[in-house]
Amino acid sequence: MRKGVVSYFNSGKGFGFIEDHENGRRLFVHQSSADLMLQEGLEVFFESERGPKGYTAVHVSGSKPQEIQ
Repeated sequence: MRKGVVSYFNSGKGFGFIEDHENGRRLFVHQSSADLMLQEGLEVFFESERGPKGYTAVHVSGSKPQEIQ
């Protein structure tokens, strides 16, 4: 899981961008990929997938999932 912050979010259209804390990359995010309501400034955990238009944030959550031991 990666950690970042929602740097831009258009609630009317349901999409925005997350800035990855590790490398500064901006990833596209859609509200349907999150388990919480996204808003600018929100710290989130996510996974990234590479698509035809660049990287996309998926499995976005407000807390880091517990690892299964």
